[in-house]
Amino acid sequence: MGRLVLILLLVAAAVLVWKAFGPAYWQSRGQQGTTRAIPPLMNPGSTPGMGPRPQKVIKGPDDDEEFLWNLEKQRFKERRAKEEAVRRAEEETRRRERLEQLRREREAQEKNKQQPKERLEEPQQEPKQDPRQDPRQDPPADPGL
Repeated sequence: MGRLVLILLLVAAAVLVWKAFGPAYWQSRGQQGTTRAIPPLMNPGSTPGMGPRPQKVIKGPDDDEEFLWNLEKQRFKERRAKEEAVRRAEEETRRRERLEQLRREREAQEKNKQQPKERLEEPQQEPKQDPRQDPRQDPPADPGL
């Protein structure tokens, strides 16, 4: 009985090997080239004895996965470009505001530097002069005359 089961297992193995590597396998290898290393049972694109699977028929642009992917990439690039343009505009605005603020601060500093000079000039008093040199006073009378 054990020998009978062993012979049945060998026959089943031979049938499976024949189906996996039989004439259909060699025909598909001859048509597709000899560099293919994946047997047809493991290749999802073909079935032994039935040939390759038919390609998906594209009826319109909305069925084409590559076209839809390219559209999505293009939209993404456009969106990224808009975001970049907005970011650059904001940076430029911030830079201009900062430059304007620095300019105002410089003007205020210059104005503050000028104000103390004006204060010093306004309350100045005339220095006291020697009465001999003051032209408004009468010249002293000569005692010898």
